[in-house]
Amino acid sequence: MVVPPLEICFVPLGKQDAQLLDISQKGSAYLYGATTRLLPARALPKEAYYKPRSRYRGEKLLDFLDAETAKIPAGARCDVMVGITTVDISTTKGSHKDWGILGIGNIGGRSAVVSSFRMKRGATRKTQKRRMVSTVNHEIGHVLSAPHGGAPGCLMNDAQGTVKTIDKEDGLLCADSRALIEAHSGRRLPVIKTFDWNRLLSR
Repeated sequence: MVVPPLEICFVPLGKQDAQLLDISQKGSAYLYGATTRLLPARALPKEAYYKPRSRYRGEKLLDFLDAETAKIPAGARCDVMVGITTVDISTTKGSHKDWGILGIGNIGGRSAVVSSFRMKRGATRKTQKRRMVSTVNHEIGHVLSAPHGGAPGCLMNDAQGTVKTIDKEDGLLCADSRALIEAHSGRRLPVIKTFDWNRLLSR
């Protein structure tokens, strides 16, 4: 039996940066050998808004996206649903009740959400695109069962609260993360020895 490629559905949440939305799809197709589909834009859910910090709570956005997966028509697939937004998002981390983040995805879940809000500070357009690809692919990795880990520079390393950690990553999955994702998805991922950033970002 031939297993079809992963299908990753992208959902614009609120206002969008069209170029970053586009490169998100291309980057996930490149790393995971996935087909991608752009779903209609949704408004940001009011219940996710955190008024004290003018942010949106990541876990509530995930709840919203999980509910959206139930609306996918019979016969259609969304193995992973990724919400993309430009607004600031946050979650609770340790003793921090409201910690600003780039993205969030539940390990072994159905969805992830990524925000470009924190990717633009002091960055060239090319760096913003690279950060977007790395963050989207990192969060997809969580949905496909991979926790944080791997050697320094691997895609699934924890950003430790700074976007600069992402800038040091090579864009590739370490062997242990790759093995977990292949076992979880039942699919072989493309063999990529060196992430061709120049080719991807010039598209």
